Amino acid sequence: MKKNKTYIQFTILPEIKNWIKIYITGFRYFFHKDFIKENYYKHFLYSILIGFLLLSPLCLLESFRETQLIFKTILGGILLYAINWIREDNKRIKYKAPFSQLDVNFGSYGGIISAILIQTILWLAMIK
Repeated sequence: MKKNKTYIQFTILPEIKNWIKIYITGFRYFFHKDFIKENYYKHFLYSILIGFLLLSPLCLLESFRETQLIFKTILGGILLYAINWIREDNKRIKYKAPFSQLDVNFGSYGGIISAILIQTILWLAMIK
């Protein structure tokens, strides 16, 4: 008797793979004329400021100060990604503007940089 083989297909994996590809290849716009033209610099710089203001109060907690840099960068990236995604989605709903994944990604890059800045300041504060 012949057995039927069951195949499991993960349909979300290609989407995740595509999102990672877009996220990583988005770095090229830092060196492209569209960085200024498409206002990516605003998303990046404002996100650095917002991330710095949101993450710096956590430095009052000793456990956060002792946390490794990789956790802080992941936290900053995810937090600012979510904030920029909500902003873009609200703009899409309210003003019928097209959703720009690159705007969200540049916000996430700003969150990563703000976490690195906070860690640098903490390191400099420990130097006596």
